Amino acid sequence: MSACLEAVPGDVDVLEHGMGIGSTPLIHGFPRLKKMLSFETEPQWMTCDTCKDEEAKKKHVILNPTPDQFEEKTKEVFSSMSQCVVFVDGPGKERGAILKMAMSKGAPYIVEHDAECFSLAEVQERRYHAQLHGYSAWQYVGENPETAFYVKLEAPMPAVDQRLVVSL
Repeated sequence: MSACLEAVPGDVDVLEHGMGIGSTPLIHGFPRLKKMLSFETEPQWMTCDTCKDEEAKKKHVILNPTPDQFEEKTKEVFSSMSQCVVFVDGPGKERGAILKMAMSKGAPYIVEHDAECFSLAEVQERRYHAQLHGYSAWQYVGENPETAFYVKLEAPMPAVDQRLVVSL
C-alpha cells in the first residue's frame, strides 16, 4: 500500500473499502494525503478510533451505505475521485463491484488485501477485468501472500522488491 501511495505524484486521494487497524492509520499517516473516503458497512469498525492524528481525521469521510445504496454511492464517489488510490479490504460481497468500478474509472493503483480468499473463477474474473481496462496484476509472495495489486499500464510501477511479486 505504501509503495502505491508513494508512486502517485503530488497530493493523493484514497478510497478505502473496509477500515482496519493496519490500513486506516497507514493512510492517515501518509504526508501527502489530500482526501480519504472510507466505505464501511460493519458497525464495529465505524466507531473504531484507529487514528490519533486530528489533521488526518479532518480529511477523512466515512460512508456507510446500505446494501441497496452501495452501487449508487460507489458511482458517486468515483465520479469525484477517479484518480485515487483504492484499497480494498471490506466484505467479499462488495469487492467485485469496487474493483470493477475502480478499473473502469482508471484508478492508477488498486490494492486488494486478503486476495487469496477467492475461488479460481473469481481470480479469473479479476484478471479479465484487469486486462480489459489496461492493468497489470501482481501478487505479493513470501511475507504477505494475501495481497494483490493492480497498476494502470501507463502509471509507474510502485517501488517494490521485484523478488517479492509475481504476475497474476
